[in-house]
Amino acid sequence: MRGNHAYTKDPLPTPKRKLTVPFNAPNFALNHYTIKLFNEVYYNKQKEDRVKKLVTPDSFFYPLDAIHHWNRIYGNRGFFQYQCVIPEKVARDGMHEVLEKISESGEGSF
Repeated sequence: MRGNHAYTKDPLPTPKRKLTVPFNAPNFALNHYTIKLFNEVYYNKQKEDRVKKLVTPDSFFYPLDAIHHWNRIYGNRGFFQYQCVIPEKVARDGMHEVLEKISESGEGSF
């Protein structure tokens, strides 16, 4: 996914939460196989579609917030969140290295 800042006089609609996670997922539900399956489905779902639309900054940067109680997907163990800034000149190699380190750690990456 990629986005560009847009400037408009019209207010953008606030997205409504459509889904709710009603309970904490059991710890075994998130594992190497389910994470890989999710990533494959998510990637292939948007691979061919080019959608151009205006969205709020929050819905672009925080897509999970469209799901009420999304944190329950991670069960009682929770999750790690990595944030970094990589200079554009080395962005491709830098991102590859970050993902490689996460993979080597045995932790999943969505």
